Amino acid sequence: MRKKRKKNKQKQDLVWSIANIVALLFMAIYMIVHAVIDARNPIPDWTHIWVYWIVAILSLTGALLGTYFHLKRRKKERSQ
Repeated sequence: MRKKRKKNKQKQDLVWSIANIVALLFMAIYMIVHAVIDARNPIPDWTHIWVYWIVAILSLTGALLGTYFHLKRRKKERSQ
């Protein structure tokens, strides 16, 4: 019984890790698109554009770190 619970917990953690990584990637893409659209306006609002780029960079960094730690944890689980 305990082994089955542990396996279900691992599967749930896997799904949440992948979902978080995908959400961060979509957020980064969304912010980059908004930054490009705002920059093409006749009178661009540079404060918004900088905020969009900062959020996009933070989202991509979060996705990369999430992927790294997720793969590291999976490798550790496989070796046991």
